[in-house]
Amino acid sequence: SLIWGFGYRGNVTYTPDGCVRYSNDGSSFEDCSVISLLRFDKGIFDSPSVQDRDFSEILEMAQEGDDFEDEDGSALTAFLLSVLTSSLLIFGIARLLRRKRMQNVLGCDIKDVDWYRDIPFDGDVLQSYMVLEQLGKNRKSNVAGAMILRMIYNGIIRLSKDDRGNIEMSFDALASLDSLSGAERSLYDMMKKASGSDVILQKNEFRRWSRFHTKEVSDWAESIGRLGRERARETGNMEGRRFTLNGQKNSRNLVGLKNFLGDYTLLKERGTAEVVLWKEYLVFAALFGIADKVAKELEEINPAVFEQQMA
Repeated sequence: SLIWGFGYRGNVTYTPDGCVRYSNDGSSFEDCSVISLLRFDKGIFDSPSVQDRDFSEILEMAQEGDDFEDEDGSALTAFLLSVLTSSLLIFGIARLLRRKRMQNVLGCDIKDVDWYRDIPFDGDVLQSYMVLEQLGKNRKSNVAGAMILRMIYNGIIRLSKDDRGNIEMSFDALASLDSLSGAERSLYDMMKKASGSDVILQKNEFRRWSRFHTKEVSDWAESIGRLGRERARETGNMEGRRFTLNGQKNSRNLVGLKNFLGDYTLLKERGTAEVVLWKEYLVFAALFGIADKVAKELEEINPAVFEQQMA
């Protein structure tokens, strides 16, 4: 059995339309309550709560209080079962909302997205981040890494190593900043402020600076999702809160690119045929949080070409 009921006299059954129905035996419901315990197969719900115990322990605890001989014990059991049931309902609602949001963003289930080998959203990192945020697959540090990597490729920021071999960044005073979006320019300005009088951003320097400028950093982090939505509306990928057909297509392509970059065999299969995309691949790999993995795999395909492209 996968369903149980406690706190009343009656039966619990499945209905043909997939519902669970609790009914009493005709006796009074006074001083009673219907407490539902349901067991779902693993994988149906994506729950943030994970307990290191088997479901049988929950069932045993519930059945121990089923005879109501121990008044305090039955009250505790009823409370725990109520919490469990409420949690299951919340997870069910959350799953439905997630599916609805996924349908809005992708126009399909994320599992049905094919691989994609080109660059979605015309390379727009902000829109791409916003989509990942909508799908619950975002990290703000990843979007910052993608923006910084693109600044490096465009010659706006230069990398070098200090005497201890630690990476440090310097800022080219002659480089044009016109290509930077508002969010990229704000990130650039924060890093430059953090670099101090020598204008060289060294290891842990931004971390120390951000401790005293938490509002500036948090305001930037909170703005990028909103700015991504604004860009999506400007480019016709969204209308209000809804994604257009073109926006859904770009969103699917974004997820498809993530799947493609995460599969080494597919990268190897393509070989050096698309080396012109390797830099953009790494920008988006940074956005997906897999930059190190993708860089290693690209280098294994052709070390000489990889070094030339990354130079």
